[in-house]
Amino acid sequence: MQLRAGIVYIVLFLVITAGAYAVIATAEAPEVAIDEADADYQIEQGDDFTAGDLTYNVSELDGNAGTATLEHVNTEAVFDVTWSGASAADGDSWDAGDSVQLEEEGVEYYVYLYAPPEADEDEEEEPVPETILFVEEFDEDEFTPIERADGVYVTVDDDGDETVVHVNEVEEIDTFELELGDELTYFEPDQDGQVDGEIVEIDAESVTLEYVGEDVSTVSLEQNEVVLINGEEFGVHFPHPSYAYLTEDVESFEAQHAAVEEHHERVHGLWWVIGLSIVTVILLTGLAFMPVRG
Repeated sequence: MQLRAGIVYIVLFLVITAGAYAVIATAEAPEVAIDEADADYQIEQGDDFTAGDLTYNVSELDGNAGTATLEHVNTEAVFDVTWSGASAADGDSWDAGDSVQLEEEGVEYYVYLYAPPEADEDEEEEPVPETILFVEEFDEDEFTPIERADGVYVTVDDDGDETVVHVNEVEEIDTFELELGDELTYFEPDQDGQVDGEIVEIDAESVTLEYVGEDVSTVSLEQNEVVLINGEEFGVHFPHPSYAYLTEDVESFEAQHAAVEEHHERVHGLWWVIGLSIVTVILLTGLAFMPVRG
């Protein structure tokens, strides 16, 4: 390559490099933001915010970190809990089922399912237990348990003679029986307190209770993100450490994101141009100054 031609091309690519860098340096990067005039809501910590038919409380807000948390408390939420029970029909030990506490610091009661009634020939469905026995935890060294189809029996000392009696007849052991539709007040760890439950289902292996309790649902907000609150979309922006703006115009909000992404892609492309131009200049410089044979 002739030196003069090489210098011309080198200058050309240097000009391209300088032009691309100038565009990068002077281009104003767009930002995602919600102005006060465009904000549909302004929220601060402690505020209540309603979306649809639910009201949320702004439990946390940190504008510096660009995060916030909304909480909705439903005090009439319906829950169910299922306890597995020791089965008299299977000959399970009296304490083979789940245990229940009626009070937080109270004793444990084990769930025991009586054997179901015998099925009639005309019945298509298998019979299920009709009665549930709750047995207070007891010392088997003092009372020897005997599992039968009609309940739990223990041996007791009667004036030197051992007799077998139903556990319900032993004063030292607290028991109670429940059936479908009966209510039970017990300690529910998920609610951190006692609840009033109703037995809604009994099968061969378990019992299901239904109760009304408190359910807390949370929604996290993040800077310049779209969040779904009770089925509604909102754009989120934190213009100040102590409050945030929400907009329902998600389409315009996402258009700002698209503009930012497009800018980043253009800048990325220009950096590629700069890199390729510099590599080309180096190659041309080497070729231009190579000695010519002959």
